[in-house]
Amino acid sequence: MNQAALIQLGASLVAVIFVAWLVKRMGLGADPRIADADHAIRLAEEAEAGFHGVEVARDRAGFAAIVRNAEGRMMLVRAHGNFFAARPVDASVVGRLDKDFLTLTMPEKTFGAVTLQLGKDAGMWASRMRTLSGRSAEPNAAAPARSPTRPPTEYPEMGGRVGERAGAAAPSSEGTTNRA
Repeated sequence: MNQAALIQLGASLVAVIFVAWLVKRMGLGADPRIADADHAIRLAEEAEAGFHGVEVARDRAGFAAIVRNAEGRMMLVRAHGNFFAARPVDASVVGRLDKDFLTLTMPEKTFGAVTLQLGKDAGMWASRMRTLSGRSAEPNAAAPARSPTRPPTEYPEMGGRVGERAGAAAPSSEGTTNRA
């Protein structure tokens, strides 16, 4: 290796070490978690002035939490990148209960759906959502299935020819068939 290549290698190594230090200093690549109930309450109170949390349901992994205040209002706090984001839980939030998991879908599409593993407390928090919104956090809710049967024909006395099925031969008010 000549001297220019060694200088370039050294400069590249220094630049990589500097970028790694800068990333660590900025906190990028961190794995933010909600440590405990006090941390969740603090995050909710920072998100909305005047919100004083009294009860917390924290996801077992610490990625999200629901914080309730004394008036019954709830706030959802979740990890968002290296930081945390919080949104109020109101009647526009759709909740879905599935055993020990409670999934909350916010009306704001960019916030996304949040699934909290709450264990045996999931049902209790789902019922609180019911009273909050007047709507249930339905267990195993799915879109209603379509009926596999065809609807009844409007004119059952029609024959079996193609034109008649398509409505070309519709019965008149006198009971005779009008052919097109």
